Amino acid sequence: MARIIFCCALAAGTLVLAGCGDDVTTTVASGTVRTDSGTPCDGALVVFHPQESERVNDPKPVATCDDQGKFTLTTFQKDDGAEPGKYGVTVVWQAKVKAGRLSLSSESEPVGKDQLKGKYGKPASPLLTAEVTAGSPNTFEFIVEK
Repeated sequence: MARIIFCCALAAGTLVLAGCGDDVTTTVASGTVRTDSGTPCDGALVVFHPQESERVNDPKPVATCDDQGKFTLTTFQKDDGAEPGKYGVTVVWQAKVKAGRLSLSSESEPVGKDQLKGKYGKPASPLLTAEVTAGSPNTFEFIVEK
């Protein structure tokens, strides 16, 4: 019983601490991802990784490209954008596969290998970068090699 009370107290304390600190302000950030031949990267996952040392553990803005390769970043709420700052950007564009290859863990359409061969999916050494600035349009165009 004491163990349960301790765990509940620890969880409550964690929630209180998580609510403390600076208010985070995001700004709308969007863009497109296309191959060097102009093909939209339909369904590609785009992740912005904070580059400043004090922000490396901050939430990472993410988006999924639509059929035109367009995306709008989400950090806390849908399409709220990203905090101002410098980012390394990763893109993973998984191929769609036939439904017969669906696994129990899949939550949507089955996917295959990264069509970009992992080249743009390395957060520790991103090939793409972006800087989100407050009060200005943050529209990015990423051209990737397939």
